[in-house]
Amino acid sequence: RLSFQFNESGFSDGYVDYAHLVTEKSLDLVNGELIWYKRDGEESYKISGGAETTWIWNISDPLSVISIQPETLGNDLLFGSTLESTKYVALNEGQESIPIFVKKIANQNLHGLAAADGIIITHGNFLAPAQRLADFRAAHDGLLVEVVTVDQIFNEFSSGAQDVTAIRDFIKLQYEKYSQLQYVLFFGDCSFDYKDRSLRSTNFVPVYESRNSLHPLWSYSSDDYFGFMDAEEGDWTETQAGDHTMEIGIGRIPIQTEEDGEAVVNKIIRYQTNRLGYGNWRNKITFIADDGDNNIHQQDANMMATYVDTTRKELNVNKLFLDAYEQDQNKSPQASSAFLDAISRGNLIVNFTGHGNEGQLTHEDIFNELMISDLNNNILMPLFITATCQFGNYDNPNQVSGGEQMVLLPYGGAVALITATRPVFSNTNYQLNEAFYFSAMQKENGEYKRLGDIMRETKNNSLAGAGNRNYALLGDPMLRIAFPRQEVVLTAINGKPLDQLDTLKTFGKYKVSGEVQAENNLDSKFSGVVSMTVFDKPSKFQTLGDESVKEVYEQRDVLLFQGQATVTEGKFDIEFVVPKNIDYSFGEGKLNFYAVNNTTTVDAHGEFSEIIVGGSEKVVNPDRSAPDIDIFLNDTTFISGQVVGPSPILLVRLTDESGINTSNAGFGNELILTLNDTEPIVLNNYYSASLDTYQEGWVSYPLDNLEPGRYQATIDASDIFNNSVQQTVEFFITEENSIKLTEVMSYPNPIMPGINETTISFKHDRLGEDLQAFLTITDMQGNKILTETYRFDNVSENTLQIVWNLASSGAGRIRKGIYIYRLKVQSKVDNSAGDAFRRVVILN
Repeated sequence: RLSFQFNESGFSDGYVDYAHLVTEKSLDLVNGELIWYKRDGEESYKISGGAETTWIWNISDPLSVISIQPETLGNDLLFGSTLESTKYVALNEGQESIPIFVKKIANQNLHGLAAADGIIITHGNFLAPAQRLADFRAAHDGLLVEVVTVDQIFNEFSSGAQDVTAIRDFIKLQYEKYSQLQYVLFFGDCSFDYKDRSLRSTNFVPVYESRNSLHPLWSYSSDDYFGFMDAEEGDWTETQAGDHTMEIGIGRIPIQTEEDGEAVVNKIIRYQTNRLGYGNWRNKITFIADDGDNNIHQQDANMMATYVDTTRKELNVNKLFLDAYEQDQNKSPQASSAFLDAISRGNLIVNFTGHGNEGQLTHEDIFNELMISDLNNNILMPLFITATCQFGNYDNPNQVSGGEQMVLLPYGGAVALITATRPVFSNTNYQLNEAFYFSAMQKENGEYKRLGDIMRETKNNSLAGAGNRNYALLGDPMLRIAFPRQEVVLTAINGKPLDQLDTLKTFGKYKVSGEVQAENNLDSKFSGVVSMTVFDKPSKFQTLGDESVKEVYEQRDVLLFQGQATVTEGKFDIEFVVPKNIDYSFGEGKLNFYAVNNTTTVDAHGEFSEIIVGGSEKVVNPDRSAPDIDIFLNDTTFISGQVVGPSPILLVRLTDESGINTSNAGFGNELILTLNDTEPIVLNNYYSASLDTYQEGWVSYPLDNLEPGRYQATIDASDIFNNSVQQTVEFFITEENSIKLTEVMSYPNPIMPGINETTISFKHDRLGEDLQAFLTITDMQGNKILTETYRFDNVSENTLQIVWNLASSGAGRIRKGIYIYRLKVQSKVDNSAGDAFRRVVILN
C-alpha cells in the first residue's frame, strides 16, 4: 500500500505526478526479461532459467553497451563485475520486446528540404490553406516558402514523440544549412495541455511553455524559443539573465479548423491585393489609451504618437484617450464608438495601451468580444497592437481570446496582432511598444520591413525576461504592413518654390503643385489621383480627470480642406480656399498627400509641415450664397421616403462657389448629421471635394445596423464664409438585408445557330465581399434545365460576368426555344441575397 499526505497551505491543490519504487527481485528468466540495478558492494550475480542463447548486457551507458559472457552452472548463469556499472539487462531468445504496429509512415526527408526564405509549420488538417498561402507568398512576394507538418518534424527529429525542441532543431538545421531562412509561421492553434486532457483538443502546433506554471506574471508561453538560433541557446534559462536574441521572425495564426485557415488566408490575400484597399486610410495611425493609474497609459501612448508624428510626418496620427470622453456608471459609449470607428473606418495601425483581459479592453469595457463579432471592416483591416494583459492568450484550450478572434474573423477584425498572452507590466508594455515603432518606422533598401523582421527587432531591443516573452505576433511574419510605397512631394504653392512660400490665410485661394516620386526621382509613368488634406495648427485638449489628474495633450484635428486632383505623368495641381474658421495665430500647419495610380496597383504618400497657417486675406466680394445640397441613401437614384436595408450608406452632394467648410474651429459651422433625435454626428472627416474642383464634394458615411423603423436624416452644412444650409430626407429600415442587382443582361440574346454560349452580366453593391452566384435555367413549362454555382472571392469590380455554356446541362446543346434564367447572388459576409429573372431566346 502506498499513501501520500498533502499539507495544504492556503488555496492550493496537490497532484501526484508519478511514484518511483526501488525493490529487490530474484534474477529468474522464467518470467521473461530482467532489468536490474547493482546494489552497493555487490560484485557477482547468479541468474536462473538461463540458456546458451541468453543475452546479458551492461547498459549503464546506453551509448556504449557492454556484452557479458557468463559461466554456466546447470541452468544458472554466473558473472561478476567490479566496474562502477549500475544497470543490467538479461533475456533469452524469444523474450525480446516486439514493437507494436500502429501505422505506416510515408517516406520523407526534411534533412534534404530545399532552401527557403520562409517555412510554414502546420498540422496535417490544414495543409491545403497553408500551401495556398505559401504559393501566394511565392507569386506575390517572390519568397521561397516550404510547408511541413509537425508530424513530419516529430517523425524525423524526435522519433515520433511530440517535442517542441524537435521543432527548434528542424528550424535550426534549415537556418544553418542554407543561411537563408528568415521567417517561420506556425499555422495552427496551440495549448498548454500537451496531453489533451481538456474537453477541446487544440494543440495542433505546440508552443513552448515555461517551466514555471504557477506564478501569473512569471509563467508564459512563447514562440520566441523557436527563433533562438545560436549554439548555446537550446536550453533556455528562464530568467532575465538568460534572455536570448532572436535570429528569425516568428508568427502564429491560431486556427483550429481548415475553414479557419481558408478564411485567414483569404483575409491576407485580400489585404495585399484587393484594389479597393487603396486609400488614405493607409496614412492613419490611431493611439488609444486607458485612463487611471496616474495617467501612465495616456503618457505612454502620447510619447509613441509623438515619435511617429516626428519621424514619419507623412502619417496622420490620431489620439483617442478614454479620459477625454464622458463616463456614465463606469461606461463610456462615446469612447467605445470612437474605438470601433478607428478599427472599422480604416487605420493602418490601431495601438491600444491600458488594462485588458482575454475578452475585453479597459474595465469600462469600451471594446469586447461582442463588438468583435460585429466588425465588418472587410478590406480596411489594421495591424492591431494591444499593450495590455492577456488579450491574445492563444494557448488556453477552453477559450478563444479576443486577440485570436480579431485574426480569425473572416470578414474583418485585424490582419495581424502584436499582443500579450499573459499578464504583463506597464513598463515592459511601453518598452516593447516603443521598440516596435523604432523598427517599424524605418525602411530597409527603400521598403518598409516585413512583420517578422519588425517583431524580431522589437523583441531583441526590449529584453525584459518573461514580460517580453509574453508578447506574440498573431499573423503572418512574411506580410508587409500596407504602407504606401512611393513618395508625394510638394514642389510649389501659387507657383512659388518651397523656400518662398506665403502664409496660408483665411479666404486665401491657393494652387498646390506636386509630384509623385520613386527613389527620389519623378515617376513620369505614374498617372492617377492624389488626395490632399490640409490641417491647421495642432489644438490643445484637456482630459476630464475622472480617475487621475487632468492632463493636456495636442492633436491636429482642425481640417481646413480635403480634396482630389488628377495626376498626369507624375505631376498634379490642386486648388482650395482656406475657410473662415481657423486659428488666426500663426503656426505650422500641415499638407498631407496620398496618391494611387489608375490601375490601383501603386500608391504613394507625403507631407509638408513647414507651411505657416494664420491671419486673414482681405475679401472684396464675399460669397453670400449658401451651398446647394442633395442627400441620398446607397446611390443617387434614392428618393426621400424609400425603404433601405439596415446598413445603408449616407451620400451627401454639396456644391458652393467658394467651397465647403470642414473646420471644427469656431462654433456651429461644421458638417453635421442628425438622425432622428440622436446625438449629432460630425461628418467633417467624411467629406472630400470632387476630382479637380474645390466647389463640389461628397460625404460618404456608413450607417451601420439600424433598427427597423422610420428615420429622418438632417444635414447641416456651411461654406467657407459660413453661409449655412439644412436639408432633411426620410427613409425606412426593413429587417431584410439584400443585395441590389442592376443591369442584369445576357449577350448575345437571342443566341444564333452555331453559337454555344452566352455571357450573363450584372452589377451589384457589395464591393470587397466574397459572393456566390446561383444560375438556374428553366424552360417555359417550368422544367429545370440547369443549376450551377459560381464563386467570386474578394470582389473588386462593380460588374461581374458568368459564361453559360449551352452544352453544360449534360444532354447536349439546349434546343431552340425561350428560357427563363434566375440569377441569385448571395454574400458570404452576412448571407444577404438578391435575385433577378430574365429571358433568353435560343434560335437553333
